[in-house]
Amino acid sequence: MTRMLLAICLVVHSLLSVIAIADKGCFGAFPPFQDIWTYQIFSDLVVSSLIVWLFLFREARATKRPLWRVWLCGLGILFLGSISPLLYLLAHRDILTGAERDS
Repeated sequence: MTRMLLAICLVVHSLLSVIAIADKGCFGAFPPFQDIWTYQIFSDLVVSSLIVWLFLFREARATKRPLWRVWLCGLGILFLGSISPLLYLLAHRDILTGAERDS
């Protein structure tokens, strides 16, 4: 069920991203800093992305998963935003079920 929700989220978010890029171009949203509210929204996105990446990093170290994949996910966050962690979680379904920790 969780994997299905992640897949739906990935598809919807990717479509929204493609539509936005088609409308404004790759860098149409940058710089987003027009007033204090846009600074806050951007910093909120950066902090939440960093938290997600750190949790994935700690999980990979705890389960002895190759760290280069998590570094690649972190690099992907810079270029793809939340699409990168969604792809990472879909690729490693055992993270969602805790299969490696139970065995």
